[in-house]
Amino acid sequence: MDAPAVTSPMRLARELCFVAFASVAACGGSPASVNEDAGEVDGTSAVDGSSGADATSDAQEADAAVGCGVLPAEPADVFVDAMATASQEIGTASCPFRTIGAALALSPPTSAAPRVVHVKGGAPAVSYIEPVRLALPPYLTLEGDGADRVTIGGIGGGGPCAIVVSPSCTLTVAGGATARTVTVTSATGTAVEVTSGTGAARIEGVIATHAKQMGFAARADVVLLQAAALDNDGDGLDARTGVVTVTDSEFRLNAGHGLDIDIGATLVLTGGKVHNNDGRGIFLHNGTQFTVLPHSVTNADIQQNLFAGIDVAANASLTLRGTTMYQNEFGVLFEMGTNALDLGTANDPGNNVFGGTAAGHANARAGLCMQSTKATPTQVVEGNTWRVCPPPQRKITGPFCSSNNTYSDIAYVPAVATYGAPALAPATCTVGP
Repeated sequence: MDAPAVTSPMRLARELCFVAFASVAACGGSPASVNEDAGEVDGTSAVDGSSGADATSDAQEADAAVGCGVLPAEPADVFVDAMATASQEIGTASCPFRTIGAALALSPPTSAAPRVVHVKGGAPAVSYIEPVRLALPPYLTLEGDGADRVTIGGIGGGGPCAIVVSPSCTLTVAGGATARTVTVTSATGTAVEVTSGTGAARIEGVIATHAKQMGFAARADVVLLQAAALDNDGDGLDARTGVVTVTDSEFRLNAGHGLDIDIGATLVLTGGKVHNNDGRGIFLHNGTQFTVLPHSVTNADIQQNLFAGIDVAANASLTLRGTTMYQNEFGVLFEMGTNALDLGTANDPGNNVFGGTAAGHANARAGLCMQSTKATPTQVVEGNTWRVCPPPQRKITGPFCSSNNTYSDIAYVPAVATYGAPALAPATCTVGP
């Protein structure tokens, strides 16, 4: 006598359900999932161990039966929801993971199969306090449903950084990866670090805040778009390698510098605000020993930083256009060396605002202060706004710009005491309000 067919409990339950209700939909399936003529369910025979989809795991079948679906081997979309109520968590929209770490533990995406990890938030924001540092590999996008709805880190979040930045980091974004629309914090170290990978890392709509050290730490090419570093205990952004492209972003209330662009990094900043930082708004360090690194700042609003709005070292060059600087110690502090300062030319006016006559429309010591100036005036300052037009230039007898306690639109410290004023009288300028 032939052995009786053995039917799995899950399959038997679904068959009985179908007999009772005569409806595949009522049993959590689809019309294609039942083949009455062949006596099959989900395209498999009625006997376990036969050919077909029975080779899939019982877990997958169970997931499908309760409406979870099945996560592909190389999923394009993975879902995370800390507040999910499904009894299972496999990363589908119906049965999401409850932690971001679980989503990142899947096999990494590839150029042929990129991936988006969707993180659900709420109002008030849902806090994902992950036990280890979260590392985004190339071709992966971590996307929250709003920086005001998703917070990553919090007390206890993070782990050792991938690079020597601080004791711990909450989130690492490799080149070719993207972090989007989440808030990231760190109770012990840096909120977000950027490492090398495939191309530039992208930071879009991310807020780095209340980090014990830096908000962002970049050691590779990075693009920040509508990002923010707010109220961190160190620099808002600390960059030491790569091209740092910043657009329409904010750096406010950081205990260090707003942006600290060190030795091997180049800054291209457009738009945004750099306000109320305890150090410089932007600090452009010396480049390498033999290379002057060129930086540009365009259409930015730089105000109320406790030292210079922009501090430019002797081996860093700056092109400045359309930028307003009020209530800093200096608007721009420039150390002359092998570098260059482009504040506007006759063919390309600067349109920068260094000062004005209205209350609060000035910097404490000078709109522009230049150190180690030469005997012959060479600095062009065409098409800018000052408190007085043309801007007066005041010589400082102390060794540094900070020795100046009397405001002047332009102040300077000559390399030799007999040197004259460094700036050429502009053909065009404006008196600010």
